[in-house]
Amino acid sequence: MPSPDAPYFGAEVTNACRPTVVPDWTDYNDHFNVAYYAQAFDMAARQFRGDLGIAEDVPLRTARSRIDYLREIPGGATLTMTTQVLSAGAGGLHLLQALYAGEDPYLAAIEERFDIAFAPATGSACALAGAALRDFQDAAARHSGLAVPSGWGGLGAESR
Repeated sequence: MPSPDAPYFGAEVTNACRPTVVPDWTDYNDHFNVAYYAQAFDMAARQFRGDLGIAEDVPLRTARSRIDYLREIPGGATLTMTTQVLSAGAGGLHLLQALYAGEDPYLAAIEERFDIAFAPATGSACALAGAALRDFQDAAARHSGLAVPSGWGGLGAESR
């Protein structure tokens, strides 16, 4: 069921990745630099895989990504990140992530991404399989009833 304004925010999707914006991550205005939003979302995706117990050596790469920057984040702010699995299959993993900032968290950015498995020896795409696929599909089933904001969720495999 879509929510018109924001991604779902709750324990089911909040992960343990909670970095603080350090000076190296800020621009001349002491705001979180745009490049580090992508890094933060990557950190959240890695933490999510770890939270599921999926080994770091399961080779995934981001095939498509869309980030909307909604509010500035000052240096020193603590980040809270969520990861919601929209779908998971042999063709890849479709995630909706949100980045919240501050002690009274406000929504600062949203990322939708489609990750695919690849063969490290060749760099070519391959099927996501085995325990990792099952774990991602289990998470997708748990997240299936959670709200997705209007205008999000269309970056799946069909749009690659």
